[in-house]
Amino acid sequence: ARCDTTLSGSPPPASADALRTDPAAHDRDARKIQRDRNLRRTKNCVLTFVIAIFLFAGLWGTRAVVVDHRLQALERDYNDRGTMSLVSPAFDHGGEIPIKYTADGANSSPPMEWTGTPPGTKSLVLLCETHVNAG
Repeated sequence: ARCDTTLSGSPPPASADALRTDPAAHDRDARKIQRDRNLRRTKNCVLTFVIAIFLFAGLWGTRAVVVDHRLQALERDYNDRGTMSLVSPAFDHGGEIPIKYTADGANSSPPMEWTGTPPGTKSLVLLCETHVNAG
């Protein structure tokens, strides 16, 4: 019995014959296939990079808008609260506190008037520090 390795029917395509007989044609086809692969990889990398840029730009813009809205809300809350003030008839605005209201004097509190306190405020604290210049 003899083993026949040829396929019944039509002969192999001409290009397959050419590859078997012409090594230069094989090399040209191999280079073309490699070029096509490299081109596809390059296109995919560029496309991925462009998509990433748009995604990051979109996310960055969204974050900036969210932060901007938060800042605007904080400013609105701050401005809506009004102004709280503390004045004393015992001395002028920006003036020096009289000695009798300091630890070096009678160590008593000056009369004070508060305005603009938030609703429900039950008590307030005022802390003062004295900075002595060494000179």
